[in-house]
Formats: sequence, C-alpha cells, structure tokens
Amino acid sequence: MAAVDEVLGLFLELARIPSPPGDERAVVDRCAAYLSDLGLEPVEDDAAGPLGGSAGNLYCRIPATEGESGTAIFLCAHTDTVTPRATYARSCRTAS
Repeated sequence: MAAVDEVLGLFLELARIPSPPGDERAVVDRCAAYLSDLGLEPVEDDAAGPLGGSAGNLYCRIPATEGESGTAIFLCAHTDTVTPRATYARSCRTAS
C-alpha cells in the first residue's frame, strides 16, 4: 500500500496547486522535481512561448532495462486545472 499512498499523496499535492490554463508553471516544476528525485531526467519543450503560457510540455524517457525487450509506452496528462466555481450544474442523459 505504500506505493498507493505515495501516488495519492502526490495527486493531492498537485491538485492543491493553482494551475489555470496558461499558468501551469508551479505544477510543471513540481512534476519535474518529482521525476528528478526518482533519478530521471525530465525535459521541458518550448510550447509555452507560442501558446502564451507559463510552462511547456514535460517529457521524461525511461530507458529499457539492459538485456530486456518490451513495448514502449507513452503517458500523457494535462497540468492545468478547471477553475472552481461556487456552484455547478450536472446533467445526465439516458440512452433511448
């Protein structure tokens, strides 16, 4: 359960960081620090400039284990969050 607790803790930490669209710098910095602490080498692209944002996309390559074969995977996630509102409407539709 330690791994689950760690992932949940990181998620909750990231969710507390304000990161509206175009202003994700703090979240990207935290994710980069986390990856670096794992001994990985995150790289940030220059997407922020053309998009007028505060942070680019973060990439991190994990090399294959020497002597092992496998299939490469790519994980992708947004670093921005939806601005909270005092109230929200929820709608449900049922299939006919």
